[in-house]
Amino acid sequence: MKFKKISIGLIALWFLFLTAATFWSVKEENKTLPSVWTEEAQEGSIEYEFPVDLEVSAADQAIGYISVYDNVPESLLQEGRDLLVGKVCSVIRKDDLYELTVDLYEKHSIGENVEGKIEITSEDVFSKVITRQAIHEGDFGKTCVYYIKRQKGAWGYENILEEKAVTCFPNRNSDFVVLLSEVDEPMVVSTSELTNGERVKLTEKD
Repeated sequence: MKFKKISIGLIALWFLFLTAATFWSVKEENKTLPSVWTEEAQEGSIEYEFPVDLEVSAADQAIGYISVYDNVPESLLQEGRDLLVGKVCSVIRKDDLYELTVDLYEKHSIGENVEGKIEITSEDVFSKVITRQAIHEGDFGKTCVYYIKRQKGAWGYENILEEKAVTCFPNRNSDFVVLLSEVDEPMVVSTSELTNGERVKLTEKD
């Protein structure tokens, strides 16, 4: 009987040890999880120059094309828009392209290539602007944002990333982006590379 009590005691002790070890392991693992915080998109503007390659079609006129996959907001593709080398006098949608006809400020040789730029300034206000750190490359290379999904785990609730594909502008080389898709709020922001379904640590923004 005494041996049986000792055995039960050892089993209980071993169980407590395993529980403590597992808890410590989970606690240490949580320290290595990517740190994220959340933000909501705000009305605002961005500073960016979008290049437009133009080919001179007449001495004082040129034509250029912009792909719809560049996600340039239509508010930037309007007649009268200044491209630094001239003003847009016509915008026509042709399948997956926008054809821009530009009245040039200076005369050029027909066939000459001229680079115009859509200069985006504080005067261009958009309804949904957010830091680029909220934009990530998701499954199959698509552009996405992440949301926090609270999920019950073995040691309480965990923060799991859930992805949603979005369209934004510009596609690269800017600190802030214009969201052109419907999004839920708030969105995950992080300086780390993230993946769909990953556990993360929710923190306050520095």
